[in-house]
Amino acid sequence: MLSGSVKVGTGTIIGSGTVIIEKITIGENCMVGAGSVVTRDIPSGTVAYGNPCKVVRENEKRCIYIIVHKLFI
Repeated sequence: MLSGSVKVGTGTIIGSGTVIIEKITIGENCMVGAGSVVTRDIPSGTVAYGNPCKVVRENEKRCIYIIVHKLFI
């Protein structure tokens, strides 16, 4: 049973084994590390990982992900 929704922005990459709790928003062009446990919102254009997941830095390559994403869609 789902009681909340998770919103993920375009161009976001989520590593395998990541757990995202309910009512979380992950912004556009983010990278979430494998095995992370996301317990709070992640702002757009950032890199985050860990348990609990924390923003580590800005995603400096976000423009590249947008271009690649548009090429394959």
